[in-house]
Amino acid sequence: MSKASLSRIRFRFFTVFAIVALALWAAIGIALQAAEREAMARASADGRNLARSLAEYVASSVRTIDLSLLHFRENWSERSSSFAEHVARHQKDLKHDFLGQITVIKADGRVAYSYLPDPQHVDLSDRQYFKVHKERGTDELYFSEPFRGRLSGQWIIQFTRAIYDRQRNFAGVLVLTVPPPALERIYNDIELGGGASIVLVRHDGQILAHSRDLATAATVSLAEIPELRREDASGAEARRKAKVDGIERLYRYQKVPGYPLTIIVGQSVEGILVGYRAQRAAYLASGFFFTALMLAVTLLLVFRRHDKEAADRNRARYETELRRSEEHLRALFDSFPIAVAHIDKAQRITFANRIYRADYGADPDGRSVREFVGEENYAALQPNIERALAGEEVQFERSFVDEHGETGTRSLRYVPDRAASGEVVGFFGLRENITERKRHEAELRRFRAAMDAVADSIYLIDRATMRFIDVNAAACRGHGRTRDELLSLGPDGLLSIPREELERAYDAVIAGDASAKRYELLRPGVDGGPMWLEVQRSAQRSERGWMIVVVIRDVTQRKRLEEAMRQSEERLKLALRCAPITIFSQDEDLRYSWIHNLQVNLSAGDIVGKTDADFVSAEHAAHLTSIKRRALGDVSVRAELSETIAGKTYSYDLVVDPVHDESGRIVGITGASWDITELKRAEEKIRKLNEELEQRVRERTAELRAAVGALLDEVEERRLAETSALDLASRLQTMARRLGQAQEVERRRLAAELHDSVCSNLAAVGLNLVLLQKQLLLGDASDAAQRLSGLIALIDEAKANAKDISVDLRPLLLDDRDLLSALEEYARKFEGSTGIAVEVKGADSGRRLPAEEKIALFRITQEALTNCARHAQAKAVAIELNIGADHLVLSIADDGVGIDLAGGNGEKHGLGLISMQERAGAIGGKWRIDSAPGKGTRVVVRVDVGALAEGAVSELPRRPPLWAA
Repeated sequence: MSKASLSRIRFRFFTVFAIVALALWAAIGIALQAAEREAMARASADGRNLARSLAEYVASSVRTIDLSLLHFRENWSERSSSFAEHVARHQKDLKHDFLGQITVIKADGRVAYSYLPDPQHVDLSDRQYFKVHKERGTDELYFSEPFRGRLSGQWIIQFTRAIYDRQRNFAGVLVLTVPPPALERIYNDIELGGGASIVLVRHDGQILAHSRDLATAATVSLAEIPELRREDASGAEARRKAKVDGIERLYRYQKVPGYPLTIIVGQSVEGILVGYRAQRAAYLASGFFFTALMLAVTLLLVFRRHDKEAADRNRARYETELRRSEEHLRALFDSFPIAVAHIDKAQRITFANRIYRADYGADPDGRSVREFVGEENYAALQPNIERALAGEEVQFERSFVDEHGETGTRSLRYVPDRAASGEVVGFFGLRENITERKRHEAELRRFRAAMDAVADSIYLIDRATMRFIDVNAAACRGHGRTRDELLSLGPDGLLSIPREELERAYDAVIAGDASAKRYELLRPGVDGGPMWLEVQRSAQRSERGWMIVVVIRDVTQRKRLEEAMRQSEERLKLALRCAPITIFSQDEDLRYSWIHNLQVNLSAGDIVGKTDADFVSAEHAAHLTSIKRRALGDVSVRAELSETIAGKTYSYDLVVDPVHDESGRIVGITGASWDITELKRAEEKIRKLNEELEQRVRERTAELRAAVGALLDEVEERRLAETSALDLASRLQTMARRLGQAQEVERRRLAAELHDSVCSNLAAVGLNLVLLQKQLLLGDASDAAQRLSGLIALIDEAKANAKDISVDLRPLLLDDRDLLSALEEYARKFEGSTGIAVEVKGADSGRRLPAEEKIALFRITQEALTNCARHAQAKAVAIELNIGADHLVLSIADDGVGIDLAGGNGEKHGLGLISMQERAGAIGGKWRIDSAPGKGTRVVVRVDVGALAEGAVSELPRRPPLWAA
């Protein structure tokens, strides 16, 4: 074949190829133009319908506002004195989304009524609406441009009408202040795509409300837009870039019926054409694919006419070119960031890009969908595949498990592939892994749930715009508003704090100023009392700029507990200062870490950090150290110690307990000591008195024996006198012995009472102080307050017990009362402590008894009642005291089990009975006891007037009460 013939053949084939390729690309272009027009037309129809709906909605809302203005104006004109009550009654209606607060301005511009406190000093005569109504003199509705309120600091729109008096003279302006229409909430409920906006514009181009950024939009005028100047602007549309944010949008304009307002609904062109661009990518991919295919076919047809030799020479080159074309086509699809595959009408995969092959780990070209994805997956995909082959664009999501066993989510979109005739010849499958996006959405939901679970109020604030990014549920509850209502406000509008002041504070937080990050506020609470708030601020840097995180916590209860604890500590310190008890703590090295209520001339600063060896003698320090070392061995130790200082001996009782940390390890000791020097001195004095008495008895006995030897020769009367003297000596010895026994019994009783009452209470105080120390370290304020109350009660009980013991040792009632009154007082205490009913009767002749007689009779009554409580099992006791002119009779009778005086049943009561008998004899009285088993016991003491002077003995030295130490 000649070269000319070959050229002609090539020309014909390439001409056919060019015509077919041009037809293909023309069809693709026409289809893309139709798809773009369809997307724009669909968006235009949606925007037009939305604009009409919003226009009706705004018209209805403005009409409601206007009717409200007319209604309130009429009420003000007729009944201005009750206007506030009228507004309060209609407060529920005022909470409509587009209604707000009422203000009445007088003709001179001064505020006559406002919802804000003390508004009389506010002058609003410079407001545009006031000037308009005053100058025009027409009764028409006027609405102002949005601005920040001078009083509230919030973005507001004011709807106004003039007020006229009965002579139609201008009398002021009625203002209804509302936030811009709630377009943000409406916008959130409408799916217009990203970058969409809804704008309410006045006839002069002033923006009244903006769904995206009113703060910026309020400064922009749209007066030069031609669609606003047309009378038939309703239904008009235009495509242009926005002056507010520079986004290109498709705008629809709709006049608000009856008002000089226009609704503008703008959809981002980028958002409208998202679907179109995906379809365009599919069409272009198909065009490239079929163009390359036709080019390959054309080349094959051209070179088929070559002779076999030429075909053999060029076949390899043609195949290389074909592979390159296929590689170019695959490279084009492989560059897509999502998985793309083409499925023909027979549901076979004709090609798949790199991401698609990587997802399945195999090349699916030429395989059927059923075979490639498996029966189970195909069953789930089949309905959507059939919808796509039927010409419907399908989009859905599916979960999957990756190679690591983790579950993810894919978004799948099937776009029909149509031939030039419009017939569906297959579809393009686009698959995108949206696992990360879903995970971020879930994390956002968890973050929101975590914020809402926090009891503190949390606010996230954009520093650049000074608007809330997010708030939690606690913040909504604290302000009584919904989340959307709070997000529509700024922190300055919510907190009534000037914006400049908040901006300075937030900049200080960003700069790291500690004083701006955390502080406390005192505010009036709901109950009228003080409410403490702890405010914490922090700054976080993000891609959008600085975010301020504000956390507000109610710490009123903590403040109250701290104050209660402080008062309790003061009361405890006062109680400890009043008690003669020294309390201390020492560490493991026995160094003092704390000491209170020192009984020596040293301060706590002289003691803390030192050991006993630093301020006491070495011998005494060694003794103290050995006792306290035992306590470090986890043993509670009690000891009675004495020390000689400056020639005087001091005695004190010491109790030491170990202190454990949270793990149970012993970290030191705590103890208490109290001075018993006076008690020891009293005991020593009694011992010396006993020794002196015994010495006198011995001397008297020796004298009597000498006298007896000298009187052996005297008459029988002298012998009888001698016998009497010997008998008296014997009685004195018996009395001395019994006195010693009585003293020993008294010592044991006193020791038992001290141990059972005062010591046990002090031990409980010590233990509670240890527990209190641990709780204070742990910060458990509520339990610490309870333990402090318990400690105060224990100390009060110890004081009462000490006072009772002192009263037992020395009945102070007898110092300023007569005997009958003292017995009645003691009977009441006895009845209260034992539950045994005691009745006291008596007749007093008015004669004043000597102190010795009153003490002896009082002690006899005490002993009788003590025996009754311990042994008699009585339910009632009767005490009768009759004081006559020449004698005194005391009777104590009970209804108990009685005493077998003839048998041995009364032996255990012998010491008490003997004590009563001796006390009666000491004052020259006669003592008698009547008792039998089951018939109770009666003790009678009779004292003649002259007997007291003869038989009275001096009273023992008084023992000072324990609390006096």
